[in-house]
Amino acid sequence: MSEKLTYALYEFFEEDDIALYYLGDFSDKSLLALTDIIHNSDEKSGNFGSLKSKTIYLIIEAFQNIIRYSLNTSVNNFFMLRKIEHNIFISTANIISDERVIYLKDRIDDLNKMDSNALKNKYKEILVNKKFSEAGGAGLGLVEISRKTKQKIDYYFEKYHNEDDIFYILLKYIKNHDVKQTNVFDVKDFYNFFLANQVIVFFKHEFGEAINEAVIRVCEINYTTSSLRQKKLVYHLSVEILQNLSLHALEIDGKKEGVFYVTKVNGEFNINVGNYINNFDINDFNKFLKILKQSSKTDLDIMYRKQLVAEEFNGNGGLGFIDIAREATEFNYKFFEINDNYSFFTFSFKI
Repeated sequence: MSEKLTYALYEFFEEDDIALYYLGDFSDKSLLALTDIIHNSDEKSGNFGSLKSKTIYLIIEAFQNIIRYSLNTSVNNFFMLRKIEHNIFISTANIISDERVIYLKDRIDDLNKMDSNALKNKYKEILVNKKFSEAGGAGLGLVEISRKTKQKIDYYFEKYHNEDDIFYILLKYIKNHDVKQTNVFDVKDFYNFFLANQVIVFFKHEFGEAINEAVIRVCEINYTTSSLRQKKLVYHLSVEILQNLSLHALEIDGKKEGVFYVTKVNGEFNINVGNYINNFDINDFNKFLKILKQSSKTDLDIMYRKQLVAEEFNGNGGLGFIDIAREATEFNYKFFEINDNYSFFTFSFKI
């Protein structure tokens, strides 16, 4: 199931330069890790360019809205970033009290009716009159979002439990109206899909050392478990599989792209990756993975020690996959043929 899901997710987000999803605690630590992904992405591929500062600003404001209005900043709160060519889509979903709905609806509806001059005057009015609410700004952040994006704020409220609601909001910066768009009901669908599949982190992009480190920091925040050993293993093996992806993924059109996501089901973490692979390499690689599947824990330990010595000299040989086979409770993989030259390789393991 996870192999098909990995491939389906990559296909769905294939046109995205970057797709990043996060479900969990909204704190300064998670905000810093997410913005570091943007910085490192831009340094690696120049993906954002002049959009970088605007993107980071919108991420910060999206986080602030969660913190200002959410009933609980660590329960089922959702963040998503998509960059498609020169278009940026940043969305959040969080639980708010019913009394907040009218307040937010009135503020956003008023802003959506304003032109650039009216928004500028509204911003000055709030600053001059110092109309700061107990929520932290009387909508000052929403005013700035409207001014910077020059787009209407897309939102939707959905009844949750009793007197609570889910507040969906989509912030957009659009430079090309001809490419794939998204709307707030897409956000709702993403939220429900990822929640139903218990995905806590999803990332589609090019991978590299600095980006991997930031992605792992985002994941680590959500690696809540009663077992310290489990947490250490999930961290260590996530690093292993991301290193493999960034080193050995097939380069297509100058990019080594792939997907990485983590689910947590019944106390077990499921780590999933997918990337392109040269068809020429599949036969030997498949044989190697089959050997790992069929080997006992003792055999894998012997294989690991032998390969550890060999890797000191050649830096290759699948040490990371042997380590995963040793430590994971289960691993699975699949090759999806794309054309005569390359296929899409999916790999998942449970801790």
